[in-house]
Amino acid sequence: MTAFEKISCPVCENTEYKPVLVLTPDEFLSETRKEYYDLESIGIDFNTPFTVVKCKKCSFVFVNPRLKKEYNVMAYNVGKTKKYSLHGDEYEDIHNVKDEKKLKQKRVYTEELLALFSMGKRDAVVFLDYGCGFGFSMIIARAMGMDCYGVDIDQYRLESCSRYGLKVSTPELFDMDFPGIRADFILSQNVLEHVTDLNEYLDFIRKHSREGTLVRVNGLTPAVIKKEKRAGKYKLVNPIEHLNYFTLNSLDYLFSKYGFKPIRYPFVIVSNVPRSLILKLGYSYIGHLFFNIVPVFIRTFVQTRNI
Repeated sequence: MTAFEKISCPVCENTEYKPVLVLTPDEFLSETRKEYYDLESIGIDFNTPFTVVKCKKCSFVFVNPRLKKEYNVMAYNVGKTKKYSLHGDEYEDIHNVKDEKKLKQKRVYTEELLALFSMGKRDAVVFLDYGCGFGFSMIIARAMGMDCYGVDIDQYRLESCSRYGLKVSTPELFDMDFPGIRADFILSQNVLEHVTDLNEYLDFIRKHSREGTLVRVNGLTPAVIKKEKRAGKYKLVNPIEHLNYFTLNSLDYLFSKYGFKPIRYPFVIVSNVPRSLILKLGYSYIGHLFFNIVPVFIRTFVQTRNI
């Protein structure tokens, strides 16, 4: 299993876990994904077992062992290239979305972006999108007069962003391409679950923030594993790409190590939770409750240190 590495818990560094789930790509990949995924290129096959574990100390849920970083990058740039040759246009053309489901998703992204901007200072002008994808959020921020930068590991998406005139790079080359950038707003949509090295990711976020920087993230909770296991059909539980499943405490603790404090109001907005219910029961209560039963979370942090 040379493609894999075993890690300590990235949140608390504990080395004791209990197994949650063991799946093979034959079990968790849909027929569409099986059609385009080149598993051999990343050193695995349809019968390679992936194990999801739960840390006995902090309850963080994560894939362990997991693909090494170099294989993880290959999964996006080699293993999935057929995806774009088959369906590239429908992913890339962000200005001509006709599918109603995708339109709804982009409206949600826009609302989240505007919610983030509304919480910042009026003179805030630098926006960093970590996990920028095809640049949808960057284009909105640029239209609002912001100086925008993006980070991604998917070369196909980076090339697409460049064609729109967006300033993008990989995490490794970002400081060489755009030295000295400190952002007022940092967005990471649908990113945390993908990150191979969470501490390396947060060190990057810390390095490119300053006191008062707002960071908005979303991601997956362990509830998605229970939900999809019960249904016997896996979509979000994809241990090749989705490596991390956060509880509220593990998320806040990890970010606190890098100087980030959660903004308590609004505390946490979780998908499918009516605002009236949140206001009635309280943000703290709703946050802890729904991290246990809802598969997706949204959370905003502020950098408290003068870096």
